[in-house]
Amino acid sequence: MMFKNAAWSAALPGFLNVLKAGPTFEGAEFAFYYYGCCSMRLGKAEIARESLLAHLELNPNHPETFLALGQLSVKNGQSSEAISFLEKAKNQALPNNTLFQAQVLLCLGEAWLQGEDLKKAKEALELSLAKNPQHSETHYTLFRVLTRLGDVKGAERERVAFEKLQ
Repeated sequence: MMFKNAAWSAALPGFLNVLKAGPTFEGAEFAFYYYGCCSMRLGKAEIARESLLAHLELNPNHPETFLALGQLSVKNGQSSEAISFLEKAKNQALPNNTLFQAQVLLCLGEAWLQGEDLKKAKEALELSLAKNPQHSETHYTLFRVLTRLGDVKGAERERVAFEKLQ
């Protein structure tokens, strides 16, 4: 419950206790995932990474874990690693989960932007907006990409869309 309410600091000890106890109940492997997510949100990047990778050992096709690792890699400026994780998240995502797919594509756009491949960044961000046109962060990131590409008209369109959603 604390995790769902964004009480990351309060949730962390509970997940750590589950991990220390050597979880044996069904679904306990998700303690690694939640511990990693809480750690990531608290700025504990290395602990988050280790925990999320441990979760992948137990649940190797978990798209949310690939997304979290991709987000963590983008935050740490590791664009090629991020792209690798995010491509796996995209491939494992359920086809009907468009909001998740949009989030993966946004993060892919950010990773491509970091990696200086503006064309791929633009493509990923436009696909993200096709799945979730009301996401302000995607409009803002696309604004940044289009500005760097010299597309003044497109950049202005995205800036306006971003501001409308604020």
